[in-house]
Amino acid sequence: MELVTDILRHSLFRLTSPPFLLFLLVMTVVYYSVPKKHQWKVLLAGNALFIGLYAGIMSVWQFALPLAVYLAASLIIYSVPIIIQRAGAERKKRAALIAGIACLSLLFVLFRLANSFILTINGFLPDGWRLSPISFSWIAPVGIAYFLLSGIGYIVDVYWEKYPAERSFARVALIAGFFPALVSGPIVRYDKISESLFTPHSFDYQKFKFGAERVIYGFFKKLVIADRASAVTGALFGNPETTAVPYIFGLFLFALQLYSDFSGCMDIMLGTAEILQIELPENFRRPFFARNLSEFWRRWHITLGLWAKDYIMYPLLKSKPFFELGVWCRKKFGRKLGKTIPSYVAMLALWIIIGLWHGGAPKYVFSSGILLWITIVGGQLLQPAFDKLSGFLRINRKSGAYGIFCNFRTLCLMCFAWLFFSADTLTSGAKAFIRIIRTFPGDLIHIGASAGHIIAAFKSAGYNLYDILILMFGFAVLLTVGILTEKMGFNVRQKLQDTNIAVEWFVLFFFIFFVIIFGIYGPGYNVADFIYNL
Repeated sequence: MELVTDILRHSLFRLTSPPFLLFLLVMTVVYYSVPKKHQWKVLLAGNALFIGLYAGIMSVWQFALPLAVYLAASLIIYSVPIIIQRAGAERKKRAALIAGIACLSLLFVLFRLANSFILTINGFLPDGWRLSPISFSWIAPVGIAYFLLSGIGYIVDVYWEKYPAERSFARVALIAGFFPALVSGPIVRYDKISESLFTPHSFDYQKFKFGAERVIYGFFKKLVIADRASAVTGALFGNPETTAVPYIFGLFLFALQLYSDFSGCMDIMLGTAEILQIELPENFRRPFFARNLSEFWRRWHITLGLWAKDYIMYPLLKSKPFFELGVWCRKKFGRKLGKTIPSYVAMLALWIIIGLWHGGAPKYVFSSGILLWITIVGGQLLQPAFDKLSGFLRINRKSGAYGIFCNFRTLCLMCFAWLFFSADTLTSGAKAFIRIIRTFPGDLIHIGASAGHIIAAFKSAGYNLYDILILMFGFAVLLTVGILTEKMGFNVRQKLQDTNIAVEWFVLFFFIFFVIIFGIYGPGYNVADFIYNL
């Protein structure tokens, strides 16, 4: 009985847990066993079961309340587009659109941002005036931020008459909460996923194998790399005595951790969808091969960036206030600035909203919003000066060495933003940055002491030389796969299939056993959430 209780405990149903693998196995068997016309209904039931299990089933309320919120949000997403289509006058359509977006936005603020806002306000109030934190996050369905954005996109698309409103509530509920896209995205779009969800599918061994391989690779990224790196970065960032070189090492390690965590989740979820023959959009395209920050964000969290451009930036630029701003800027500053200034203002609004989406705390608004806007816009404004400098120094900008320099420069800029993202507060991030600047010269002189500090962080996490080698191996695998895909155009899974079957299965079982042996779990293991689980 105690074992059953442990299996049902809230923290155990996570994507890297045995209960999830059991859930996936049962879903796959049932999905391909029922008559094909009912397959989408199996997925709908899977949505509900996944949301309830992720919330926890230690009580009826803990299981049922997130489902109730999910159904309420789905009802809004279902009904508003129908109201928009039935409304005759444009004024009524716009009113329904605004009401629908406002309701979904309110749900997100209520369940995800309310406490952050209260804690931020309390920082400016005296003791007697501070507000009591109020949190409803415990009844929020997993991934509420993702399916609310998908729902807003669907409502706006119907308003723009891209396609008619769906008349089946069950179908809308399936699209809004398709479980492989819940935990960390991707953000799905109705017209891109609907055909795949509702088309009957026969079992396909090749797609099943490809999906399973991607799930295993996601487990490798999460359990072997991300969770192992997490303990070390925590030891480095959590120590107020950490000086410049160890902290910078921690930031580079955090970049590896964050990428392995987030993209690992994507691999598990996209692999799950591939097993079920459902097409989900890619959310990563080897971001650390980007030569600048703009390109980085076209490769990192791709669906969020595209959603923000389509539903925030472009509508803003087409709005009357921005048109008038452009006219005014052209009169005051000329034609060129008249075009760029409104674009930069719209970009600022876009990045602030993205920062708020990551969390209401000031550190998120700054690190995932304003700071990135400053660096991207600054890079674009300074590009002519960089071009002149490159010409003056006779730098071959098409050379491989210059490309590697650009990759490293982009990584450094992102690590600077992640310094604040990884900190407890914006203030502690600023203090860490000042400490890095202040202690950097001394660390260069006493490099041995800095190396000792890094080794001490590994020891405090309970790691030894073997763990360092495992992290290095994990990094080497990611780098090799990235180079093969980015530079040589390889489809690694297809190449494996095209080789000798013994080689393919050797590689597959190697990674399975590597995850089993070297994954971060064991007695007392607490399944870790993914960083982007919103």
